[in-house]
Amino acid sequence: MLKYLLLGAVATTVISMSGAANAATLTVTDLGAANPSATYPLLSANSNVIGVDNAPIVVGGGFNNGTIVGTNGSNPFNDSATYTDGTTGWNPFGTGSNNSWISIGGQGGTSFNGNGYAQLDLYYQVPQYSLQFVWGSPSYNNGVTLYDSGFNAVGSVQQTGSSGAFDIFDGAGNYVSTFIDANLQDTGGPGQIINIATDNPFAYAVLSSGDGFGGFEVGGISAVPLPGAMPMFGAALLGLGLLSRRRKSVIA
Repeated sequence: MLKYLLLGAVATTVISMSGAANAATLTVTDLGAANPSATYPLLSANSNVIGVDNAPIVVGGGFNNGTIVGTNGSNPFNDSATYTDGTTGWNPFGTGSNNSWISIGGQGGTSFNGNGYAQLDLYYQVPQYSLQFVWGSPSYNNGVTLYDSGFNAVGSVQQTGSSGAFDIFDGAGNYVSTFIDANLQDTGGPGQIINIATDNPFAYAVLSSGDGFGGFEVGGISAVPLPGAMPMFGAALLGLGLLSRRRKSVIA
C-alpha cells in the first residue's frame, strides 16, 4: 500500500510540474489593493540590492511629495545623484501612508540626473519562483525582467499604459500574452499587489523605467523560493528510495 501511495504522489507531482512547464514563461496575478494602514517591509530579507540608479528610498508622504531617504552613501542605496523632495512620484501605498517605498525614476520618470533610465537590481542567492510587490501609478514602459543565475532572461512584464494592462514576454523577448485585469489607477489611493510567477527559477530581478515615461513606484517587495509541489516531489522520491532499499534487504 505504501508503495502505491508513493508512486501516486510522484505521478501527481510530475503531472502538475509538466503542466506548469507547458504554461507561459511568466504569469501575472492581481492580489488586490495594498492596505494603507498596514505595515509593509521595504524588501524581503532574501532580497539583495546589487544595483540602484535613480531609485531612492522614500518614506510616506502624499501625492509627489514623499520624504527622500537612503541616498548619497546610505548603503546599498548609495546613488550619487542628488534628489529633491517633491520629485518622488505617487506613494504606492496611498496618500498619507507612512510605509517606505522605492521611487524608480521619480515624478514623470525624468530619471533625476537625466541619464535616460532608472532601475533597481535585486539578487536572490536561492532560486526564486515568484516576485510580489505593490505596483504604483501606471506608466508606460515601467517593467520587470527576471534572469536566471547565468543572467539569461527568463521573461519580462511591461506596463502598457494607464489601462492597467501588462504585456508578458518570454526569455527571448517574444510576446506571449497580455494581462488586462490589473486594477491600476493613477490616483492618490493605494496601488495593487502584483504577483509575477514563473515555472523557471530566477536569481535576478530588474525593475526599471524608461526616461520620460513616468516613474515606477514600488514597495513591499518579496519573493518565494520554491513551488509548493517541490517538497512533496522530493519526499515522494525519498520514500521510494527507502522502499527500494527495504525490498532489497528482505530479498537478501
